[in-house]
Amino acid sequence: MNDLNIKKEPYILHVYPESQIKNFKHSGGSKGIKIFNDFLKNSRVNYDNCIIDRKSDLLLLSKLRAINLNIYSHILIHYPMFPLSVLYLRIFYPKLKIVTRSHNAEFPHWLQHSYLEFKNFKFKESLKFFFTAIRNGFGELIMALFARHILAITEWETNSYWKKLAFSKTLYTPYYLSDAIKAQDCKIKENQCICLMSPNYSSFLHDAAKNFYKLVSSAHSSLDWNFVITGEDLNLNNVSDVPIKKLGFVDDISSLYIKSKSIAVLTRYGYGFKTKILEAAAYGCWSLVPSKNYSRIPNNVKPFCISVDLDSPMSFKEALKLSETKLPDFCLQNDELKSQFYESLKTSLLK
Repeated sequence: MNDLNIKKEPYILHVYPESQIKNFKHSGGSKGIKIFNDFLKNSRVNYDNCIIDRKSDLLLLSKLRAINLNIYSHILIHYPMFPLSVLYLRIFYPKLKIVTRSHNAEFPHWLQHSYLEFKNFKFKESLKFFFTAIRNGFGELIMALFARHILAITEWETNSYWKKLAFSKTLYTPYYLSDAIKAQDCKIKENQCICLMSPNYSSFLHDAAKNFYKLVSSAHSSLDWNFVITGEDLNLNNVSDVPIKKLGFVDDISSLYIKSKSIAVLTRYGYGFKTKILEAAAYGCWSLVPSKNYSRIPNNVKPFCISVDLDSPMSFKEALKLSETKLPDFCLQNDELKSQFYESLKTSLLK
């Protein structure tokens, strides 16, 4: 038999960072990488993992130079922020198909981080995030030029952001909940709204907490609701009289989802996708989101979200009232997200 006529089977090198930050398993980035590993295992495709200690272009480049890349047909890289590594791959391994997972619209995402730190008079952090935005924006441009496919996490990034850079290379590859459960019976739920914070500081979540306190302060007197917040004490000014219970870090977030009717995701800033929205929906919780951000939420996720005008206490009250109703069917939407995710990966990695 002539082996030259046999199509080479896909052999994928899967590259992603393994963060050492506290409680990284709870982060959206960690959950987003897990579903890719699930796909590779379930597809029974040949693959190897290349795990880097941190998001460093030089570190990845040194790892790649030590690997025999000739045996691979594809390389899947999480985060489009490694321009030197991609240039190395294109020059020395031109036949290797490069695919990248975009978890955010990196350039505007980090510019907004920089803006919020500047607004809070943290000038050193602001400058650091500004240079991160420049570095990651350059990485996005390089990926747009040389990647075979870019796997965007939301429809907005696919159609409005990456389309300007990469044209037809972009595939909508949504996040889905891999261990989805049946939504809980709303009858056991309380009139409780929770603001979920990360165990690690984020200027976006800090902004969300400030908006949460502001709206609760303006509206709580006429509401029969409980309000709670997780995470470390943010030391916000003028909030001592606001009736929000501070829970600290909660390892089992599901215990809060089960008895709550809504979660508050109240920052205008940041791109990508908030995984907590789907997790909350699996337990029958609505997500309250800013009106400005609602249009960027994936269409299959919007049925679980209620738009809130952050400058209107009345809008917040109306959103809480709506969250007393039963959530739409979660499993149906999650299955559609998973189907789209698998279809995009089959197109980019198995063909």
